[in-house]
Amino acid sequence: MRKVWWVLVTLVVAAFIGHYITDQAAIDQCLDSGGSYFYDQHYCSETESYTGSTNYIANHLGFIILLILSIVFAVGAYFIKAPKPMVGKHKRLLMIDNYDSFTYNLVQYFADLGLDVLVKRNDELTVKEAKEINPDYIVISPGPATPNESGISLAVIEELAHDYPILGVCLGHQAMAQVFGGKIVRAKQVMHGKTSEIHHTDKGVFKDLPNPLEATRYHSLIVDNKSLPKEFEVTAWTEDEEGELEYIMGIKHRSLKLEGVQFHPESIMSQHGHQMLKNFIVEYRD
Repeated sequence: MRKVWWVLVTLVVAAFIGHYITDQAAIDQCLDSGGSYFYDQHYCSETESYTGSTNYIANHLGFIILLILSIVFAVGAYFIKAPKPMVGKHKRLLMIDNYDSFTYNLVQYFADLGLDVLVKRNDELTVKEAKEINPDYIVISPGPATPNESGISLAVIEELAHDYPILGVCLGHQAMAQVFGGKIVRAKQVMHGKTSEIHHTDKGVFKDLPNPLEATRYHSLIVDNKSLPKEFEVTAWTEDEEGELEYIMGIKHRSLKLEGVQFHPESIMSQHGHQMLKNFIVEYRD
């Protein structure tokens, strides 16, 4: 819509300038020949005398009003942001909070997509209670601990993986891999608040995103490359100096609605994080 208004303004201004130049040429020609130019009707008379206003604006008031309105709407369209698409409207998301400071950044991102987000700490409910909530989506949040210390997170993934789409972020990603037999090991380098170039397969949450992209990492543990369960495919990774896979940054289950990302899409320094979360909602929307 912004482009439409700016194109309209450009056309109106061009027409206004063209009309003014044409009028002035006609007026000069008429007056030079000794005639009288009728400004309100745009014609030259050699027998009649024009007694009305010669003010250009007064004789083109409708045109001037159109120009002003076009500019006002164009400026308004520039400063007023278009509403974000509510792809999750009328959908409920259960957020398992692993006592992480980033959890409510995720909550806000999903709320922006129109979802009704219910946050429960990892020791606040049972799997049975989680199932009774009957959410449309489940997200396992980041956290400062290991998967073994993530409360209900492992059990939610293990018992509800066949029933609901689940997204694991950072610790949630590690928990997802561990439930299916993956090993969680210590990374060679601690990454806290650092960005990395992430390569991906254009699948799942990475669909239609630039490749590679920058994302923020906060972790010292990682899913061991060699132990990744065969049920998962790698959807994102970092590369070493030789261009080989260094660390797994994203996984997607081959048959269930499960995805995990090691980095933080909700971080302000992560590129296209909002779109990743939107992709998750759209990918598994009924």
